[in-house]
Amino acid sequence: MHVTRDRNCSTEGSVKEQIQGKTRIKDRLLFRVFFNYALIMILFALITGVVFVSLYRKLNVENNRNRLLQQAQGIAKQVQEYQINGDINNGLTYISAISTIQSLEIWVVANPGADKPLNPYLTSVDLSGVELPEGQLDVIREAFHGSQTSRIYYSDIHSYNVLSVGTPIMNSHAEACGAVILNTEMASVD
Repeated sequence: MHVTRDRNCSTEGSVKEQIQGKTRIKDRLLFRVFFNYALIMILFALITGVVFVSLYRKLNVENNRNRLLQQAQGIAKQVQEYQINGDINNGLTYISAISTIQSLEIWVVANPGADKPLNPYLTSVDLSGVELPEGQLDVIREAFHGSQTSRIYYSDIHSYNVLSVGTPIMNSHAEACGAVILNTEMASVD
């Protein structure tokens, strides 16, 4: 009998160990499922956040670019009227008034390659002899060719990324006699 008891005890012990082992396996399995679910949810949240921020920045830059292009068109139209009408005094007043906008750099430049360039009194910046970043030069060239344009580039002069837009100023012969260039810091756009 004594031996049977030991067998029963050992059988009971092994049954208990088997039950505990199965419980540990179930606990480990539950932990793995929960851990994998949590990991997937965290990855999904991170990816969604990155996509949202990327789309927000892109849309914000595009909206600001369009707003700056509209402002540049308005300034170009006004300067064009002063140029065509020969109204230099009011043109000077207008140029000095728009130059006080602090969040923007506003350049009104003459096209030296035009047959009848913009009156030098109606310009706000003389770019002769000034070394400009390639992105800025592209904006000016395209505006002098009669098209609206915009670029984002790094400016060593400013030490930050710049959003620059350009719009041509047309003379009475439908020639780009100058350009309006608006520059703003990208941090103010984001």
